[in-house]
Order: sequence, then C-alpha cells, then structure tokens
Amino acid sequence: MTCTKPQVNLSSVNEALQVALLEAETSARLSHRFLANISHELRTPLNSVVAYNSLLLEDETLGKTHRDYVASATTSTDALLSIIDQVCASDIHVPTKTRFADNQINRLC
Repeated sequence: MTCTKPQVNLSSVNEALQVALLEAETSARLSHRFLANISHELRTPLNSVVAYNSLLLEDETLGKTHRDYVASATTSTDALLSIIDQVCASDIHVPTKTRFADNQINRLC
C-alpha cells in the first residue's frame, strides 16, 4: 500500500491560514480592549462604594447593626474587585500574536 499525497494548492492554504491568523489576532485585540473597558466601567463605581464604606466605618456613632451591614458590603466589594482582577489577569496571559516556524508545520502524509 502506497501513501499518496493529496493535491494541495499551498498558496490557497497559506492564504487561508493568513486570513485565519488575522481574524484570531483581531479577535484577541478586541477581547483585550473589551475587558479593559469593562474593568474600568466596573471599578469606577466600586471604588466609590469602597470609599463610602470606609467613611461609614470611621463614624463612631454608627450602631453595631449598621456597622455589620457596611462590613458586609465592604467584603462583597472586595470580592468583586478580586474577581475583576482575576479576569483581567487571565486576559494578560492570552497571546495576541502567533508565529509558526517552518519546522512546526507538519507535512501531509
């Protein structure tokens, strides 16, 4: 039994790969931009909540029940900020450029 190589037009395969690579890079860039924007949009109001909670906790006239409520809100905002940090950190590890060396491409058959 002999192995016959299928007839492949390498220029059309190369062109298709270049288009796919360009689309993947564009998608990665847009994803990064989206996460950066969403991070900013979420952090801005959250930072206001954190600051307001801090001011409330400094108030010595605040009763124990209300202090507990503010402490709970502070814990929740800290957790949400941590989640935002994790999502943004995971985006940093996604490569935006991919390069292949000639020896990395397997030959057909």
